[in-house]
Amino acid sequence: MTTKVFLIVKETDKESIKHEIQDQTILGRSRNADVLIAEEFISREHLQFFIKDNRIAVMDMGSTNGAALNGAPLIPQSPTEIFDDDVLIIGDNVGNSLIMTLQVTKDGADIGESGRKVIA
Repeated sequence: MTTKVFLIVKETDKESIKHEIQDQTILGRSRNADVLIAEEFISREHLQFFIKDNRIAVMDMGSTNGAALNGAPLIPQSPTEIFDDDVLIIGDNVGNSLIMTLQVTKDGADIGESGRKVIA
């Protein structure tokens, strides 16, 4: 059974883009980022994703504007477990925002909408 992890990114006034996430994936505005988001309110290296032992985590890498997981702020430099259908938001104090949804699939099918399913 093949499990894949995707981040569905909805940039302001743009189409959603689906990015496959692997262990150590970095999201930011640096040209070296695995998921490049060319927005000034995104730090060069904003978030890092980890996949280990069938679990997924995200970490704010000490970004300027921070990030929230399902409405709760992420603690910088502290990996936090995330699940299928969880929502990550990066924003600034003038209304710019980036909304992302985690999608976990097994053999190409979404595993559900509970937001609490760990990949197995």
